[in-house]
Amino acid sequence: MFRITTLVVGSSGQLASEYINKCNYETIIGVDISNSSQIKNSKFHYLPVNVTKEEEIHKLVTFLEENSIILNKILFCVGVNKLHNFFSSTIEDFEETISVNFISVYKILKNIYNSLSEKTSIVLVASQNGVVGHIDRIDYGPSKAALIHLVKNLSLDFAEYSSKDIKVNAISPGYIVNSKNHDFFNTSKGKKLISKIPYRKLVTNTDVINTIDFLFSEKSNAIRGQNIVVDYGFTIQ
Repeated sequence: MFRITTLVVGSSGQLASEYINKCNYETIIGVDISNSSQIKNSKFHYLPVNVTKEEEIHKLVTFLEENSIILNKILFCVGVNKLHNFFSSTIEDFEETISVNFISVYKILKNIYNSLSEKTSIVLVASQNGVVGHIDRIDYGPSKAALIHLVKNLSLDFAEYSSKDIKVNAISPGYIVNSKNHDFFNTSKGKKLISKIPYRKLVTNTDVINTIDFLFSEKSNAIRGQNIVVDYGFTIQ
């Protein structure tokens, strides 16, 4: 008997942790290099995986196969954001960001494809920085832009070559306010960023999670290969 399960890649981040806690009635597998003490979901199973290493991704594949797990929802929240510009960044930092934020998604999907259900929904968390340029995001912005384009190509390939009904989309949040950065947005620098948003509002994790829920649901069945921007209008200017 197969068990239908949700996979969250990058499960230790604030957004992912809040999403997992909200889904306390669902069995969720989370993979990341470390676990989060914020997660209180009793049905959550953590698997330590460095998503940049092929041999560790194989640990995930083995776990899914040995436990007869079929995935019907996958959320990619994995990412690093080093706040570098062209001059302060190093080639090593650039390659790491691209590897974690972008290439890992391709590698994981290639390896776990056989564990996807006949009807699967995949959501990739990108960023407004993948839609418009931003100072000090020389590696982060391009890595998220690549994700936005990846969902387009994946959707076309799945439609053409896969017998499975796989829905894949991206979501690009704007500035997300949380407990770690709340004080920053009360500083002059933080207020300057808010002033650039047409509605002068910051996105919350709840705003993003509600959109993720929509993209996972049947209500978004016709939405394929799209990037849904949640930013109070920051990128429309």
